[in-house]
Amino acid sequence: MRRQCTAPSDATGTLFLHLSPRGEKDQQWLWTPATRKARRLADAARDENFMGTDLSYRDLELIVRIQQWNDDEATATLEADETLDGKPCHVVALVPKSNEEFPYSRYKLWFGTADALLWQVEVYDLEKRLFKRVKMDRYERIQNYATARESDVANVQYNTHTKFAVREVRYDSGVSDDTFTVANIQKGR
Repeated sequence: MRRQCTAPSDATGTLFLHLSPRGEKDQQWLWTPATRKARRLADAARDENFMGTDLSYRDLELIVRIQQWNDDEATATLEADETLDGKPCHVVALVPKSNEEFPYSRYKLWFGTADALLWQVEVYDLEKRLFKRVKMDRYERIQNYATARESDVANVQYNTHTKFAVREVRYDSGVSDDTFTVANIQKGR
């Protein structure tokens, strides 16, 4: 996953590279225009907030890793359907079998019954208290993909939130795999 930040102005042009090879430790790299250097984020930095938002670097890892989980790594349970903002949703609970990689006890995901899109995620801390809530506010079909264009991440325990708007999305545009390398981000590309 590679992202370029476009706002706020002090973060404009920042590059973030997350490498998540299956069965290996994740790597995260950050290049900033101010330093003009890429640095690998240390494990101790995983719980810091990503660019001052309500997402941590660990949360960004989770977005990738949770999609790779299998029955050995988490238990998935279909819970009772609920209505979320007027949309009927299927609710899925994920309970990781180990809290070594991510210090959360449980995840709840709301999928629209009509569209199968993910509309909300709740993350619970190890004391089983609601910690963060991510709500997707708007999806748009771009090429053949439903894309979350606006979302809100709330840190419930600290009563803060961050709004994200995704712009300039392109899929299958012929970008070379070489684009997503440490060598490239070290050059600021």
